[in-house]
Amino acid sequence: MTLRRALLACALFACAPGCGKTPQPSAAPPKTAWGETPLVRVGQGVITLERFRRRVQLEQLQSSRADQPPRDRKAILAELIDEEILIQQALDEGILADDPDVRDRVIARLLLKHQLDASPRAPSPETLRAFYLAHRAEFPDEERYRIAHILIKLPPDAAGAQLEAARATAEKLRKEALRDPSKFADLARARSADPSAARGGDLGWLPYRRLLLFLGDEFAAALPRVAPGGIGDVVRSRYGLHVFRVLEKSAPDADPLVVQGHEIAGRYLETEHGEARARLVSSLRAKYSPQIDQPLLDRAGP
Repeated sequence: MTLRRALLACALFACAPGCGKTPQPSAAPPKTAWGETPLVRVGQGVITLERFRRRVQLEQLQSSRADQPPRDRKAILAELIDEEILIQQALDEGILADDPDVRDRVIARLLLKHQLDASPRAPSPETLRAFYLAHRAEFPDEERYRIAHILIKLPPDAAGAQLEAARATAEKLRKEALRDPSKFADLARARSADPSAARGGDLGWLPYRRLLLFLGDEFAAALPRVAPGGIGDVVRSRYGLHVFRVLEKSAPDADPLVVQGHEIAGRYLETEHGEARARLVSSLRAKYSPQIDQPLLDRAGP
């Protein structure tokens, strides 16, 4: 190649679009004022990539502890978007400031306001019975007890003189209860360290499995040996020592609203809360029009 042709080729190469230039890195996504990357815009609010990743990590941790598979990323992001829609509505209604530390309380107050507007009255017995019949499988038939107790608090590792002194106190209280079981509630109000003392130590109706879970093997093993109205032996749990009285034991034909009333009402309210939340989010979705940065989400990986 002649010198002239070589110079001409170099000139053409240099003039070609993009040729001869050092490749420039693509522009980084814009950051929020606090230095995070926006992933979803929800009205005036934003869900950052970092917040999404933190929620995914939390989900993985919680599911591993519960020995359950975690939800997929799509479901987790949908939950975050629903939360942000509610936060934005709460801000518009002037309920609270946009403080990440109080987001759950903001949402709770917003839902409570809207739920009370829609359904101001407590559920009737007829409503609860209908709910129970529709969700029968969620309330298994099992042995239940209504018990009252007096708690002498102890740390889980208590031993030696500390344990002996507490046991002596518990045995003294048990003897006093045995002299007149009808005054057990008065004794519990005066001496129990548990919040149930205000109710005379009454813990309400509880399934045997829950007593086993929360109060332990020793407590659960002592229950079947005590007839309704009777006083049990002093037993130890992770909370301390207990003097207890069996107030009632469920019969096979017991009315579920009596022996499972708290559970049924709690499940009913939980279901109503979830449905009210879903309805409110659905009614607000168009107003806040969530916009997902799909390329960023795709690059974020699994």
